[in-house]
Amino acid sequence: MQEIIEIYGKAIVHIAIAGFLLALLFCGISDESGNRGVFGIAAKELEWEQDESAPEFDAYRLESGKEPPRFTLAFSGYCAVGHYEADDLIRAEDCEGNGLSVRVTAVRDPEGSDQGTELLFSRPGVYEVSVYAVDAGNRKSEGIIKIPVNRG
Repeated sequence: MQEIIEIYGKAIVHIAIAGFLLALLFCGISDESGNRGVFGIAAKELEWEQDESAPEFDAYRLESGKEPPRFTLAFSGYCAVGHYEADDLIRAEDCEGNGLSVRVTAVRDPEGSDQGTELLFSRPGVYEVSVYAVDAGNRKSEGIIKIPVNRG
């Protein structure tokens, strides 16, 4: 026991003193308002109130409730074999019904082969067209539109 005290005694005393100082620092001090500990005092100093009726919050609530753009087909029935522009076949609208520009990101033929971004229907079948649109509020939509193509 004598050897343990000689070897570890100073370390045990240092740990006890450090523990006491930490306990005093984090729990033992208080300010004039009655907040105890460093964390309590710092938290009280950092508290601030946010005005929930600020115009920024109202604008955020209004904008976040709006729907992203949606896609619809601009025709009914089938397309004929041939070359088309994206605006002739697909329409995009924002939440207020305003038309948006449609960007074609990929076209896949009936066998699933990638044909790039050009709407060139070379044979009958169902083509998958990947589209993308962004409205004035920077809300983005991506979608896959299936376009049936028949002989023309």
